[in-house]
Amino acid sequence: MTPEKNDLGIMTAVPHDITLKDRTFTLSPLNMQDFARFEQWSRQQKIATIRQAIKDEEPEVRALVLSKVKFDADDTDSMSYSGMLYLLWLAAIKVHKDLELEELAELFVPAEVMQMNKLVDELSGYEETEDPPAPKDGSK
Repeated sequence: MTPEKNDLGIMTAVPHDITLKDRTFTLSPLNMQDFARFEQWSRQQKIATIRQAIKDEEPEVRALVLSKVKFDADDTDSMSYSGMLYLLWLAAIKVHKDLELEELAELFVPAEVMQMNKLVDELSGYEETEDPPAPKDGSK
């Protein structure tokens, strides 16, 4: 397995303290288990949305529609508001075990979306870096 340019960032992600409306939270680095949990949550959200949309249909139609639901990598949108919030909540509950998702949601305001996005990247170990310049002799 060849390391990608952000593998070191994943291994060295560090906790972050954030203050939201006079409350301070420690957000721990995200790991593969967190992303698996996020993926499961995201899929449950998709099913819930579909169920709500077809709630007035006949039972046979609902069953048929639900049997056709497919999931792929694009189904987990970590950059949606709810996706970013859920990932930040996963990072927070490692220290703040009793914190509810809804409680965290009430503390964030729309103006902080860019901060949320940056925090998710940092907790994931992702740092935007430029690719190193290509060697002048043409070798790799």
